[in-house]
Amino acid sequence: MKKRKAFTLVELLVAIAISSVLVLTIGASLFFVLKSSNNVQNSADMNYKARTVRDYICSDTIRPDITTAYEFSYDAEKQSLKDVVKNKEIVSGALFMKVTFTQKEDGFIWCEIEYKENESKETNDKLNFAVRKV
Repeated sequence: MKKRKAFTLVELLVAIAISSVLVLTIGASLFFVLKSSNNVQNSADMNYKARTVRDYICSDTIRPDITTAYEFSYDAEKQSLKDVVKNKEIVSGALFMKVTFTQKEDGFIWCEIEYKENESKETNDKLNFAVRKV
C-alpha cells in the first residue's frame, strides 16, 4: 500500500471550523476594543471641554463679572457653548452643555457645568466649583 499525502475531508472540515471560531473570536475582540477606545476618547474630550469652560469662568477677565444672572447659551445645531455677555464662543463640538450659577449660604457663587460625554449615555455628568466670594 502507498502512503497517502493528502488530508481527509473530515480533517479539512475540523480545521476550517477551528479557524472560523478563532477568526470570529479575534474579530469580536477587536470590535469591542475599538468601541471601548472610542467611548474613552469621547469621555476624555468632553471632560477636557468642561475643564476649558471652568478655566474660562475662573479667569481674571471674567470671574469678577460673574453673578447668578450671568448667561451662557448652548447651540445644539452648532454644538457650541457661547458666553452671551462677552459674545464669545467658548467650546465647540460639545454634545450638550449647560452652565448655571447659584449663590449659596457660604457666601460663594458656585458654578455647575452639566455636560454629556457621549450620545448613548442617558445621564449627564456635572462639574461643580466655587467661582468667587460675594
